[in-house]
Amino acid sequence: MEILTIIASIYALTLAVWLWNKMVATRLSSGTKFRICPICAGVSATWLWVIAGVYLGLLKDANWPMAAAVLMGGSVVGIAYQAEWKLFTGLGDGGALLWKVLFIPTGFATAYSAVTFAIVYAAVGVGLLAIEFSAFWAYSKRAMSADPEKVRQLEERMKNCC
Repeated sequence: MEILTIIASIYALTLAVWLWNKMVATRLSSGTKFRICPICAGVSATWLWVIAGVYLGLLKDANWPMAAAVLMGGSVVGIAYQAEWKLFTGLGDGGALLWKVLFIPTGFATAYSAVTFAIVYAAVGVGLLAIEFSAFWAYSKRAMSADPEKVRQLEERMKNCC
């Protein structure tokens, strides 16, 4: 029955973020739209409360950590593909595969560490993910600055995101 609670949570949190985007986010920053992907937020918030519940001893059934692990794996892949789209659109395939090869296994190891409460390893994983993202962000910015047409194309594509 855990899965029904998880699915209900994902739906409820996704709806809440969608409504927030519609009512609040479009009015922030003098018209600048700061939007959160509703389904991404729903899934992430769900695995966060499941992990917290397991850690605090409130969710004792063995299925809860497994469910959190599945959701975390989905978040890792979703982050990798969203970042790939934002970092490498218009740059070709040069760094995109390397990005995924480095980010996804590191993300899975970090998620596993979080689910098993190996906090030090999870913290190291988060640090590695931040370093990977920073390195690829710098690569992306350097590559984009070399070609103004690529910058224009990326800006057009980002207008249609989520």
